[in-house]
This record gives sequence, C-alpha cells and structure tokens, in this order.
Amino acid sequence: MRMGGSSAQISLKSQFVTVFLRHMFVSALAVVFGLGAFWWLLTQRMTNVLYSCVFICIYFGMMYAKCSRIAGHDLKGYAQTKAYPAKGIVLILPVLAVTLLLDIVRLAVWKAAATERGLESIGALACNTAFILWNFTFNGVMAIERDSVSFAGHTAIYAVPLVSAFLGYFAGYKKFVITEKLLPFIYEKEDESEESG
Repeated sequence: MRMGGSSAQISLKSQFVTVFLRHMFVSALAVVFGLGAFWWLLTQRMTNVLYSCVFICIYFGMMYAKCSRIAGHDLKGYAQTKAYPAKGIVLILPVLAVTLLLDIVRLAVWKAAATERGLESIGALACNTAFILWNFTFNGVMAIERDSVSFAGHTAIYAVPLVSAFLGYFAGYKKFVITEKLLPFIYEKEDESEESG
C-alpha cells in the first residue's frame, strides 16, 4: 500500500537521491564559502589544506547523519526498503560513480587537449572545472597541478564518502547514537568545573 507523500513510504531510489544531494550540498557549501568568503585563504597552500580538512569533517558528519537517519527509517516495520549492515556502501555508489567518471574524463581531457600552457578549449576547461567543483570539499588535499591529483586527494575523494556513508548507516542499523555516548562526558566535565568553582 502506497501513501501519497507519506514519509513512511521512502523508496530506495529516493534514498539514493538524498545521499547524492547531500554530497552536492556539501560541495556547493564548500564552493560558496571557499570562493565567496575565504577566497584569499585558498591562495595559500597550508590554509587551503586546513580549509579542506574542516569541510571534510563537515562532509563526514553530514553524510554520516543522513545515512544513519536512512537506516533508522529502514528499521521501522512499515518501511518499504530493506535494512542490511552494508547498505551505506550501496547508497554512496552513485556519488562514487560520478566521481570516478569525472576523474576519468578529466584525465582523458588532459591527455587529449592539453597544451604547454594548460587547457585552452571551453569544453576541456568545463570538464576540469566540473571535477573540481564536484570534489571542492577535498580541494586542498587534492593539490591539483595540471593533470595530477595527489595520492591523499585521490584517497580522500573516494574513501571519505564511502567510510562516512558506511559508518553512518551501520551506526543507524545498530541503533548507535554517538551523541548519547558523548553526552555523559560533556556533563561530567561541567559538574567538575562547578564543584571546583
């Protein structure tokens, strides 16, 4: 039985879309902050890396939370989709596929269209820019120089989405809520500071 517009009826397709959109949202957020507010930071190598590390943490947390929520929904008796421990890996596959496709196209464009001065055609520049914008969260650690991306950058653009989605879904599947585990430590520190003051 399908209820129109009910949150109880979430399909696997819509789960893929929400995870995909979450990736796009964090990349767009990194672009807006990076180019709009902190563009001058990105001209320095070290601050660019620090900026990326901050956004990688934001990306990790947002993807973790989204996949954990999806798992919580899947565990409900009325859910249309099936829950299984490794579903986070499945949910992130479209994001990884787009990343891989853009990476392959970027490399092919650099091999075919690069001159001594770099890329000059509009199409080649568009392909390269699409790759950079899609992965802007990881821009600082990618250390892009012409056609090369650092090993750390390549590892990050594939591993961070995969690990965050897997751990988020797995935590939701096991009903592990990290904030509940951390809350006692926060309150204990507050109590100790009140006693000494």
